[in-house]
Order: sequence, then structure tokens, then C-alpha cells
Amino acid sequence: MKTIKIFLIVITAILFTMSGSLYSQTGSISGVIHDGTGSGLPGVTIILVGTTQGAITNIEGQFTFGNVAPGNYTLQVTTLSINVVVFANQNTWVYAPGAPSVNTTTVSNITVNAAQSGGNISSDNGSPVTARGVCWSTSSPPTTANDTTRNGSGTGSFTSNITGLTPNTKYYVRAYATNSVGTAYGNQISFTTCPTVTFPGTLTDQCVSSTTYALSGGTPSGGTYSGPGVTGTNFNASAAGVGTQVITYTYTDVGSGCVNHATNTITVNALPTVTFPGTLTDQCVSSTTY
Repeated sequence: MKTIKIFLIVITAILFTMSGSLYSQTGSISGVIHDGTGSGLPGVTIILVGTTQGAITNIEGQFTFGNVAPGNYTLQVTTLSINVVVFANQNTWVYAPGAPSVNTTTVSNITVNAAQSGGNISSDNGSPVTARGVCWSTSSPPTTANDTTRNGSGTGSFTSNITGLTPNTKYYVRAYATNSVGTAYGNQISFTTCPTVTFPGTLTDQCVSSTTYALSGGTPSGGTYSGPGVTGTNFNASAAGVGTQVITYTYTDVGSGCVNHATNTITVNALPTVTFPGTLTDQCVSSTTY
């Protein structure tokens, strides 16, 4: 008694039918049925279960189904030969390409007007990636209609530099990847740019003998002062020494971890040189004017 073996080949070529902005995708299933010796079996009936399609193998045992929508199908095989054992059913998939699989990289190197992110495209899902990058916006979710970077093509990881941002502002970012099927987006990440740090005003000149001068004016509030002769918010001119001293105001944003600073200067003057030369004339005790 003969044994039928079924070998299925899924055709990778996908047909696209355009209709306005919509399209449908179809593939095809083809294969060969042969007996245990490798000889093709003609006249075998194959039914694509769940559809109206059927086929009969040719003289070499070959068959083909065309215009098959993507999905999981069962092939039902029957023959009239009483000397043939038939596998009743065989499952196969018809695959169509899909949008790429992409993840967004954690945002880092955040400053007042820039940040860094990127993405990783793990699969193009059957259609080459022609564009990739990140998109960002102050509104959720960002798309390629918003600000974007363009970071080459293909699968794998990439790094994106996000620029032109506004200080102390919350942004949303997603990686994207585009192929013939469409544009896919990675997971959304939010971040806040660093605030602008200022240390305005003119610091009052100090005498080198001064030990106390209160520092203030740094914004946002809650930062720290540092520099020669600085302890907390006090400037000690005597400890700093004569000259122009640079005072730094540093602010760390608790939410984003951003660190930024601003500087100002203060002048420490030396003590003036005082002299009182000559010899004073002796005076009588009765004198009232000299």
C-alpha cells in the first residue's frame, strides 16, 4: 500500500491591489503530493477548507492555490485510489508582510533644549524598512506628522538626537519605522527638559576684610551656590582673597534629574594703603588748637 506525503511551499511574493488609500494582500499556496517512492501522484483532489477553492494535482503531483488571503488554512486531501493511504488534513499558513516591529530607546542626555533617544527594529516583517527615526511632541501620542529625526533604513538599533526643544517642558517621544505596509511606532516615553537656570544681577563689591555677604537671586529656587569663599549662601571675601571671584549657582531638577548652572562674579578689593607721615609739633597743655 502506498503512503502519500504532502509538501507545502508558501509563496513569499505578495500581491497588492490598490483601491484609493486601501489595499488588500493575497498570497498563494503551492506544493506537490507524492508516494513513498517520490513519484508524483496525479488526480489527487485538494480542498482549501473554509473557502470555495479546490485543486487537482497534475501529472507530476503539483497543485497551486492563488489569491489566498493571509491566514491559517487546512488542506484536505482525497483520492479515489483504493491502494493509497491519504493524510486527511494538513495545516499551513499564508503570510503577508506586516508593519515593522520597533521599540523606543530610553531618553538620556537631557538638557534645556535637547535630548537623546532612538530605537530598535527587531523585524521588518517581510518588507524592507525604508525610513526610521523618532518623533516627538508636547501632545500624546507623537506621530511622523510632528517633529522627527531620520536615521537611515533597515533593521537593528539606531540613535536619535532630539533638538530644538523648549526648556522645562514635557515631551512625548516614540520610535518609528516605515515599510511598504505602513508606519509602525514603538512604545511611548515622556521626559521633561531641564529648566533654564539664571543667576542675575550685580553682586556688590566686597572689601577683603569682609567675612559676611548673603548670596541670592539664583533661579529656580532650591539650588546651591559654590565658589571661592562660599559656604551655603554666605560669601566670605577674606577667605576668597583679592580679585574677581566666580560664583556658581547649580540647580538639580528632581523630576528629570537634569543638572544646570549659571555663574556671576563678585569683586574683592584690597584694603587701601593708609599713611600718616611727618613729625607732629609738641604742644603745651594749655593749647586748644593745632
